[in-house]
Amino acid sequence: MRRFYKTLKYMTITLLVVVILVTVTAWIYMKRPQFGALPEGKRWEAIQQSPHFKDGRFRNLEETPVIAEGYSMPGEIYKTLFRSFPNREPIDSLPSIKTDLLNAPRDSDMIVWFGHSSFFLQLDGVRFLVDPVFSGKASPCPAA
Repeated sequence: MRRFYKTLKYMTITLLVVVILVTVTAWIYMKRPQFGALPEGKRWEAIQQSPHFKDGRFRNLEETPVIAEGYSMPGEIYKTLFRSFPNREPIDSLPSIKTDLLNAPRDSDMIVWFGHSSFFLQLDGVRFLVDPVFSGKASPCPAA
C-alpha cells in the first residue's frame, strides 16, 4: 500500500510539472509578435486620440454581445452536450463539380470556392488565387 501512495505521489508531481511546463511554454509562445502586442509609442497615441477610445479602451461603433439576447452560455453548452439534433449529417454525398481551371475559357467570369477563405476568381480574363495563407501573415492587420 505504501508503494502505491509513493507511485501516486510521483505521478501527481510529474503531471503537475508537465502541466506547468506546457502552460509556461504556451504563454511564452503566445507572446510572439504574430499573435499581437499591446500598442506603444505613436500607435498608442493615435489610438488614444480616436473618438472611439473611451474609458481607457477602444470601443466599436456598435456594441457586439458575446451571445445573443435570450440565450445563456451555460444553456448553450448544455444543449450542445446533451441534446440531440436531427439532420446533423447529410443523407447523401454533397454535390461537387470537378473543374479544370487551367483550361477554363478566359472569356467566362467565374468564382470557385476551395473552402474557408480560399477561392479562385476569374474576371475579364484575369485570374486571381485568393488565400491568406500565401501572405506573410493571415490576419487583417497591416504590418507595423
